[in-house]
Amino acid sequence: MIIALGLAAQAGPAFAQSVRRVELPALANSESNITLPLGDRGVLVLTKTDRLGYQLTKYNTDLERDWSLNGQLPENLDFVASTFDGQGAVYLLFSSYRLPMCQVVKVSIGPGFSEQFSLSVVERFQVTHFKTLGGGLFIGGIISDKGLTLQKGPSLLMLGESMLTSTGGDDISVLYHTHLSARKARLLPGGERGSAIQSLETDSIHGRITASFTVKRGRELKLVANVYDEFGQDQGHSVVEPAPDYALLSGRLSVLDDSTRIVVGNYGYQAMQANGIASSQGLYLSRVGEGRTAQTSYVSFTDFKNFFNYLDPREQERMARKAQKRKEAGSDLQLNYRLLVHELIRHNDQYVVVAEAFYPEFRYQSTSPYGATSWYGWRYSPLSYYSLYNPYMWNPWFGSRGLSAQQVFDGYVYTHAVVAGFDATGKLLWDNCLELTPERSIDLQEKVRLVKQGDQLALYHNHKGHIQQTIIRANGMAEQQPRIDISALTTAQRAQAIISDDVRYWHDRYFLAWGYRKTENRQTVFYLDKIQF
Repeated sequence: MIIALGLAAQAGPAFAQSVRRVELPALANSESNITLPLGDRGVLVLTKTDRLGYQLTKYNTDLERDWSLNGQLPENLDFVASTFDGQGAVYLLFSSYRLPMCQVVKVSIGPGFSEQFSLSVVERFQVTHFKTLGGGLFIGGIISDKGLTLQKGPSLLMLGESMLTSTGGDDISVLYHTHLSARKARLLPGGERGSAIQSLETDSIHGRITASFTVKRGRELKLVANVYDEFGQDQGHSVVEPAPDYALLSGRLSVLDDSTRIVVGNYGYQAMQANGIASSQGLYLSRVGEGRTAQTSYVSFTDFKNFFNYLDPREQERMARKAQKRKEAGSDLQLNYRLLVHELIRHNDQYVVVAEAFYPEFRYQSTSPYGATSWYGWRYSPLSYYSLYNPYMWNPWFGSRGLSAQQVFDGYVYTHAVVAGFDATGKLLWDNCLELTPERSIDLQEKVRLVKQGDQLALYHNHKGHIQQTIIRANGMAEQQPRIDISALTTAQRAQAIISDDVRYWHDRYFLAWGYRKTENRQTVFYLDKIQF
């Protein structure tokens, strides 16, 4: 399948040493290839070959092909998620909202072979999260209860009797677990009405996984973190209660050591509501621990010095004036920034947070968001009304209950990222802003990469066809480095030839870029680029 493989000199600054490219033929108007970077283990490309067939191709870090294998799917299943265990296996999840089943494909990336596991799930199950821990698989999602009569059965026993006699109209947040040695899925306790899974965080060092739920009761939103081992056994939980008049919209738990566990997420004010949901007004940090009261600090977006720097100067000035007027009146500027929060890191006795702002976009048509021949299912787009990342709650015409047949979710658009340092009490010490390319993505993926470099931090991200490197000094000052052009093509050629592209930090001093482009003879090809600093 490889039609081109070469090494080309990279134009631009001296530290952009080379680009190595692989090109594969692609169907016109399709998104038939899915790229799964594996860090220093290489990259896996999943290709749809026909209606039910697929091919997996593994490349090493020099973009040389190690192996390929083919597989077949059951009827009507879509690819919805993948996860890499960081060692030797990639897990692919295929599911369908219409069928009470899903299939997990375990791919051993060393020898290049796969195993398939079919699992029975509740019908109308919408996958939102997928992680592995040892031999345990954790699949989070939503059961759409509208018009559904739940029947008692082995896969529903963990839901409890009250959930088996529903009147319909509500969504139920659930978390499935299976161990590959048992090959039988079961529902873990923890999901309840008015809740939504915000994150699944794997801690392989301590052998546990944490599921963070937001739970809504009336106008109150709190966060609950449940901890499990690889066999799905309960290892404890923590609850973060909001301060009066506050609402906790999302949360991501980071385990820094045995005694330090911190939840970072978005908060809002109960009094500032849109469609029954509090607007997102800032970030909170909460130190949690088993059996002790959480210590929580709140930082408004208007308290960040550089949060609005991605706007043009006139707009920045206007926002600053409005925020100052609200503060003088004892209030806050009503905002609604949604942030994809990265895992918290500790650096120079500070807690450093990176968060990327995004919003969902819709369009009017009845086909798949990624083209007629795409095989993307709904990935990481929770349908729960109370989920921070729910695209449906943004719909100005239909509120929380979904879209028309013509208006469909078209992906998330990123605007900017904020990086900030906090002390041990949660006090903001410094912050900086990174403008992001407003690219659209069907799922929420981290676009910015943070790397420790001695006493300073380096941030890498894709910006308007270049890789931008930003150095954060020990005092929080930011210094932009010369940019690297992603492609040897000129700007004009890129505009004509590139159909879509994506750029992610890969490993060490390498980025991986991929997408679709038109050749001179108007053929569509899928490309992989290795970009070296």
